[in-house]
Amino acid sequence: MAEAPLSPFAPPPTTPVAPAGGPPLREVVTFFLVRVFVLVVGPAMFGLVPALLGFSTPRAAAVGAAVGFGLWVPSSSVLFRLLFFPGPPDSGLLDAAGRPVAARDLRLGLFARAAEHVLGTAPLLLLVPYAWRAFEPAVAIGLSAVVLGWVGWRELHHAGKVLVEDAEILLHTGQVTEALARTGFATRWLPRTGDSGALVLARARFRTGDAPGAVEALERIRDRAAYHAELLRAQMGVAFLPRDQVEQARAAAAADPDTALVADILRALVLLHDGRQVPEDLLQRLSAEEHHGRGLPRLLAAAGRAANDPAAGRRLLAGWDRDEAELAAMAKAWPAVAQALDLLR
Repeated sequence: MAEAPLSPFAPPPTTPVAPAGGPPLREVVTFFLVRVFVLVVGPAMFGLVPALLGFSTPRAAAVGAAVGFGLWVPSSSVLFRLLFFPGPPDSGLLDAAGRPVAARDLRLGLFARAAEHVLGTAPLLLLVPYAWRAFEPAVAIGLSAVVLGWVGWRELHHAGKVLVEDAEILLHTGQVTEALARTGFATRWLPRTGDSGALVLARARFRTGDAPGAVEALERIRDRAAYHAELLRAQMGVAFLPRDQVEQARAAAAADPDTALVADILRALVLLHDGRQVPEDLLQRLSAEEHHGRGLPRLLAAAGRAANDPAAGRRLLAGWDRDEAELAAMAKAWPAVAQALDLLR
């Protein structure tokens, strides 16, 4: 279900697998140039492995190169298939440009590139046995510590990035528990998951109904303007945050035409949780035809009409594909909204 901009229930944008009609020529040329490079340089790096281990023979180099070529082919084959033969898109899963994509393809591409990252780094570990053969023990210890430390930090950093990106895709497809497990592990144990990790963690927590935990995750974001952290914080924590903080975020959203709808959403959420009536002009804006494909504005409009005009509220919900897991999370995070929607069942 597509959502309003900056909605707590909206999944983050993903990267398209391939535009409709096949990949553009520039993308095709870039793909083949990169593949030729990695299928030449990658095996060449593995061809140097025997020499670093003390086996400096042409046959040993050829075997190393052959092994390297065999290791790089699977990921190249996967990326070829994803670019030229993408799978059927998942319902409701769109990229930032609104084009349909397949979650399975996105995850395959992510893991294929992660494998290539490991393959590109692994040969550096061979500097350790080489150092022990070529230098005095004191120098070898120092060089080994530097190499192992740098490679280990680099791989852990990349692993955190991969887990966060995978969690983004899982959020798209409604696998919230899995997404929460991945991003929770990454942000707790792996280095430098950064603002993007905190944002995905907040969304995953909110989708399970843990609004306080979601707000806590949003507090970790440093670049608050780029990630619209204050607007998301106000929406996720509207049931318990001080009203002056929510109003400050609402006023900032109202001042920007790009986030005016978020200002209306925040106002409706505040009124519903304060037990006050949502004015007609606000209900009209939330239920406008231009928001027909967005779940949250129309849900709030329906909730706002539940007490005084339940028939109109039910009409707004007509055709809505009810997500029970989302409703269960909403009952914990936004109890007033869930209670109003219960009246329309």
